[in-house]
Amino acid sequence: MSIIVGITGLSGSGKDTLADILTSIAVKRGIQSICLKLSDEIREDALNSGVNFDQINRKILIRIGNHLRSTYGGGILAKRILERISTKLSLLEFGIIIITGIRNPEEVEVFQNELQEKFVLVGVEADPSVRRARKLTRKQYKEDANPSEDIDKADEDIGIKTCIEMSQIRFGNNGTKEELIEQAQELFARYISSP
Repeated sequence: MSIIVGITGLSGSGKDTLADILTSIAVKRGIQSICLKLSDEIREDALNSGVNFDQINRKILIRIGNHLRSTYGGGILAKRILERISTKLSLLEFGIIIITGIRNPEEVEVFQNELQEKFVLVGVEADPSVRRARKLTRKQYKEDANPSEDIDKADEDIGIKTCIEMSQIRFGNNGTKEELIEQAQELFARYISSP
């Protein structure tokens, strides 16, 4: 039986790092895994609407994501991911499916309602100063070179803090990567059995 691990948290909290760690643990244990990002659904819409790939930044992703949610409902990105899982991934057997970038409470509700006990939501939290330092070093987007609080405010407006509160598990991620690995291993021990 597959388990779906959803990951939520503010920008720079360590969502993608946790997803990478979970994937690595799965590989070491011989468990098939895949990571899906809600932001990739938004990115696909941006590209389909004519935005050049090198022009995509957080502000564009937030604007398009908000448009999708206001047009099709707050859970639209979760519904798209579930559709992808049921159609494109149905022939493959995964022990763990990781979904990152959950930002809206309606997305959580869609996953909980559709997946029930197969879904575990993890909230990743880090202090603002830690998140800012991470964004400065990673430079995933141009605006990471000069991070502002606008992105956090936009995420808060979408409902990300409520998503964190809805999490079954919360990881504090102010420390080292090794500490995050320990927390991920505990999650594996609790929810995911080896083949």
